[in-house]
Amino acid sequence: MPEAAIRPDISASPTVLVLDDEPKVLSGLKRALRKEPYELLCATSAEEAFAILHERPIDVVISDQHMPGMTGTAFLAKVREAYPSTCRFMLTGRASLDVALQAINDDAVRQFFTKPCDPETLAQSIRNIIKEKTLEQAIERARQQELELKDRLLSHVSHELRSPLAAIYQFITILLDGLAGDLSSEQGEYLEIVLRNVNQCAYDSV
Repeated sequence: MPEAAIRPDISASPTVLVLDDEPKVLSGLKRALRKEPYELLCATSAEEAFAILHERPIDVVISDQHMPGMTGTAFLAKVREAYPSTCRFMLTGRASLDVALQAINDDAVRQFFTKPCDPETLAQSIRNIIKEKTLEQAIERARQQELELKDRLLSHVSHELRSPLAAIYQFITILLDGLAGDLSSEQGEYLEIVLRNVNQCAYDSV
């Protein structure tokens, strides 16, 4: 199984992966979803599905529950572990409703559909998830841009602040060295306090 990788949450073109060991089911879903605004990929085994997941970002995975070699719940649990940003749907028969509900409780599955599945219900659920993930990505981009803007602003303020602080520091040093004339002890104490504050401001602005 591939290890979790850093990659975009949403691909440039939304992509849906369907896993079912029955070619007729895959063909039916392809026909039903052919007009949807996303790319639809199909796999007939968990190994094939993981190979696709490893190669490219997948926004939604739809898996049948009853398959040879690995159940849908086991497959989707591994998808959650390796690709947590990929949304997971399950197709199941009525006899497996308890399994599907447990998978939802375990956070392995976002939603399940009983076979035979209404294509429009499935299509609408996929659309909703893609819209939701696209919105989340837009919010995250805006948050990152805000952080970058704050960093640039702080860097600019820090740079602009260091120059006058350096001038003040030099001026106070000249006064403390007596180059501008003698200072009283009280004046010297005040200047020492100012000098410490200047040093602290310079340190804080770095």
